[in-house]
Amino acid sequence: MVADPAARYRLSIGYVDQKETLPMWGGVAVSERIGRIPGMGASVNSGTSPNNGRMGSALKRATSTTDITGFALYDHANHMVITPSSRAPQAYPGNSIGFARFGSNVRVPVPADPALLNQVGQLTNGSFGWDFQNQRLVAGGGSSTIPVRLLVNYDQTEGTLNWLRSDDPKASSVLVLIQL
Repeated sequence: MVADPAARYRLSIGYVDQKETLPMWGGVAVSERIGRIPGMGASVNSGTSPNNGRMGSALKRATSTTDITGFALYDHANHMVITPSSRAPQAYPGNSIGFARFGSNVRVPVPADPALLNQVGQLTNGSFGWDFQNQRLVAGGGSSTIPVRLLVNYDQTEGTLNWLRSDDPKASSVLVLIQL
């Protein structure tokens, strides 16, 4: 999430679902399962959720545009772990993680398909989709559209638009700023 004092009040906190097989990090598209009222005990939800709402909403990786709720964030993720195999902080099943829902107007940096460079100079509210396999923003249309707005960093002193390239040459992505 881009440093925006007003946006911190739109941040939600949940936990990575116990059934999630991969760690989660900022910029991952998530689906949300609403938690139960805290303290209701194991009889709630037939005991299928070990926390039954005490930790907030359970988050899983979204698998389609019909179940995507928003994006995981690094903000206020005090319990994320950095491992020798990854420079990015990660949250594992059961760990808490921040996320922002669509409609919150939060600005989030996410990887994107380099083909979106063609959008420079176009309207920011075009049709965009999400590549669930590569976890990046792509051109979308029809049923694969997600409700985001593409923002670009404009440097007024230079009069240029700045697009950042990922430092991972295998990823072949650019970093873009979207508004949920």
